[in-house]
Amino acid sequence: MITTHPPRGGHVLELGCGVGNGVAQLARSLGPMLRVITCLDFSPRAIELLEVRFCRRPGDAADESGDASSSETVVQHHKKNGRRRRPVSEEVVIEARVADVVRDAFFPPATTTTPQKVDGVTCFFVLSALEPSSMPRVVAKIADALRPGSGRVVVRDYGRYDQAQLRFGKGRKLDDNFYVKQDGTRCYYFDTTDLDALFSRDRGFDGHADFVCQVQANRATGLQRRRVFVQAVYRRLLAEDDEPR
Repeated sequence: MITTHPPRGGHVLELGCGVGNGVAQLARSLGPMLRVITCLDFSPRAIELLEVRFCRRPGDAADESGDASSSETVVQHHKKNGRRRRPVSEEVVIEARVADVVRDAFFPPATTTTPQKVDGVTCFFVLSALEPSSMPRVVAKIADALRPGSGRVVVRDYGRYDQAQLRFGKGRKLDDNFYVKQDGTRCYYFDTTDLDALFSRDRGFDGHADFVCQVQANRATGLQRRRVFVQAVYRRLLAEDDEPR
């Protein structure tokens, strides 16, 4: 979806990157079109593990095959030397930072008068973990980060009436379609109209969300789970006060 749009030397922002499972896939699928992947996550530990996997330099404790037998040593080495940028291949550079997508800036303060723009944003299972009142703020920051007229955001999240939603017990519901899990994290279950309303034309986006329904089977137990997700690709519109960059 996002793979056909970034120009050669493009820049993708991954929100909620976790330990970096999507990084290698992005690098492979985008190939020579991609130059930089900026990865943000709320968890310092997740960013540490991502750095162990992708932010090595020759001579670090982990070898180039991806083995991280001395992961803590590598993490401390990176912190000591301030190493946050490292090619995952000869073409792609990884930038990884701890960030709260609601409160923190996606990028450090610009050193020039031109704000940094990216060609694509991935937002997988991020919005559902936020307070509904905070979601528009994050969408506005995504709009600010994307290149007007060509930038895309790919969104995937939990859908309305997913089996996990139907199994919540009493006392777990915080608001309509918004629940707290046993581990204390929260989860919102979207209708397609919810997502389209967040990424509306008034907020600078064009696109339409769809449901994705799956049946996941556990071969060991024979149990099946009916999963419902929402996903969409929204294009950043070119407003009158925006200039292509």
